[in-house]
Amino acid sequence: MHYYGTRLSENISRRDPEGYLLCLNVPVARTGTQEYMPEELGLGSGASPVPVYRPEEEVFSPETIASFEGMPVTNDHPPDSVNAGNIPSTKTGIPPRQMSWSAGYGPL
Repeated sequence: MHYYGTRLSENISRRDPEGYLLCLNVPVARTGTQEYMPEELGLGSGASPVPVYRPEEEVFSPETIASFEGMPVTNDHPPDSVNAGNIPSTKTGIPPRQMSWSAGYGPL
């Protein structure tokens, strides 16, 4: 989803006391069936996407939510795997240490 505008709601974003952008109520994961290329799943190469079902109880488990905390965020999937050498050019932010979960939206 894309949003184009000149101002975002205070419910979506605001600046923290140090001037950093703090984004609120932002979905960071999806449930249901999603398509991945075979190489993304370690299945070798192939031209056809593979459907993968991701249930809510797996995507929003405490272990999964904890794995997001403090990790760099990218805008979509970069063409190469993210590593220490390219993280400065690929990261767009870092999630907070404390993430919350909302029914229907997952971690916020």
